[in-house]
Amino acid sequence: MLTGSLSPLRLLALIVTLFCLLRLGLAQTDPLDACPFGFSCDNQTTYTLASYCGRMADVGLRWIRGFPTFNVLEPEEARFEWAAADAFIATADKHGMRVSGLFLYGAPWISPGAGSLPVGNLPAWAAYVSAVVSRYKGKVTHWEVWNETPNFIGDGTAEDYARTVVAAYQAAKEADPSCQVGLSIQSVNVHWIQQVIEAGARDHFDFIAVHPYEVLGLVESDGLEAQFMSIVPTLRKMLAARDPSRAHVPIWFTEIGYDAGHDESGQASALVKAFVLGLAQGVERIFWFEAIDGDSGPMGLLRADGSPRLAYTAVRTLTTHLGLTPRYLGWILLNDRDYGFVFQGREGPVLVTWSRPGITDEVRFDCPVRIVDTQTASVVESSTYTLTPAPVIVLAVPPALVKQAESNSSRPFPWGGDYTGAEAVFALMGRPNVEKGLHQLGADRSSTPVVVEGLPARDCSKGAAQVFTVDPNFLCYDTLPITVTVVVRAKEPGDNPGFNLKYESTTGWKGTGAWFTVPGADRWYTQTWTITDPQFVGKWGYHIALDSDSQTYSNYYLRSVSVSKRPK
Repeated sequence: MLTGSLSPLRLLALIVTLFCLLRLGLAQTDPLDACPFGFSCDNQTTYTLASYCGRMADVGLRWIRGFPTFNVLEPEEARFEWAAADAFIATADKHGMRVSGLFLYGAPWISPGAGSLPVGNLPAWAAYVSAVVSRYKGKVTHWEVWNETPNFIGDGTAEDYARTVVAAYQAAKEADPSCQVGLSIQSVNVHWIQQVIEAGARDHFDFIAVHPYEVLGLVESDGLEAQFMSIVPTLRKMLAARDPSRAHVPIWFTEIGYDAGHDESGQASALVKAFVLGLAQGVERIFWFEAIDGDSGPMGLLRADGSPRLAYTAVRTLTTHLGLTPRYLGWILLNDRDYGFVFQGREGPVLVTWSRPGITDEVRFDCPVRIVDTQTASVVESSTYTLTPAPVIVLAVPPALVKQAESNSSRPFPWGGDYTGAEAVFALMGRPNVEKGLHQLGADRSSTPVVVEGLPARDCSKGAAQVFTVDPNFLCYDTLPITVTVVVRAKEPGDNPGFNLKYESTTGWKGTGAWFTVPGADRWYTQTWTITDPQFVGKWGYHIALDSDSQTYSNYYLRSVSVSKRPK
């Protein structure tokens, strides 16, 4: 209890203390620290940031992933050229944006090739990292070591990358103990990052940067939302097993994008799904690749001439309604089949929803709601709406749906059902397939539905391989014996079709080692393989393939595929 009056000096001291605490509180609650929205630069657009950065700030993006390369900043040992990096940081500051930097690519004087890791002179590499972190301490808080390894490392090994990471981590922490250092991996290459950890990087990273381009593409083309939603849980399982002290480090998508050359509307749709599905599974920060077309083709929110694509409107619409710090509440299924994700947005609960690829579906709400088209930002008010694969944002979400989403948040994310406790999953071929926990990717791109002697099947001669994804609730990362069974027959006598069963294993993608030739065209034949080392992580979004090498050997009918767990 305070008694009496404060002296002027004590009053001044109290005011200063309160002011400092206020400033500290403001710093700790800076919305940029919690903002998940960013964009990534390519090598070309890193050096032209000033020409488009303001356009990105205008649509709510608040983080930039990029940095000038090692050879630019230190063209000769101990001679630094800071102009490009200073300009990069100044541009970000001007527009109120944060930078996530990179230590990447070799300088000619330290390594024999631009894609080679600097393991031949780690002291010089550490000196470079120290100089960069020291110069930008307080400006850049996060650093990735290299870019989407094992890409861009030449003949480098997991041990080489681990040594590069450890040297960078130690040098960075000495220069700025509060900075965060991340591992950078290609696609969802869980096996590679596991090898890197076991090769020496254990406990020498603060976050993991993932680039799940391929899985996002399959979300758009094949409806693989459930597989995409398993990226973070799979990484968490791996970390818990291989580096428990890092089991809960943040996961970032530091590059994710979609080629607008295929379909600009599809790019806008994929963008919304990338952010929504990423946030829903706990990704801390997501960087769209990229802001403007550069040296990687038509990937930008802006075309090379600066004109906006539909994706530019889509990201602005998303950040407008979700706000800079959205909070995920849970998922729902509209009509028991259309995915919806509920967030606490800028002005209340917000629902983002869409239908499966190639399907439209009318949904009804208990009361009129406002529905925002993400690609045009137009708004309609109605209690019914026809969903398409292009996401929409629903405002004034009925409380019952919010409550349902919250109750679902801790439940397994469904893909035509919950296969968490299933002993087997299967796919029966037909028009369409009947899929229970096992899903054929690109079914109509690689095969044709047919009826053979009264039974639905698929003619596989259209493609060189038939590819399948197992529901991640059935089997994900865990290794236990399984059997894979197929029912097949040749199309014509004497064709000799066949394939190699390939799968994701504890050592990566591999085959069983034995070619299977379909015995004949006279009847259906059943073939079963026992696999003791599966480890389904979805590097490319799929787990099993019937690989005929070419269409020369794919002249067969496929009746069914199943995967069953076996007792250990």
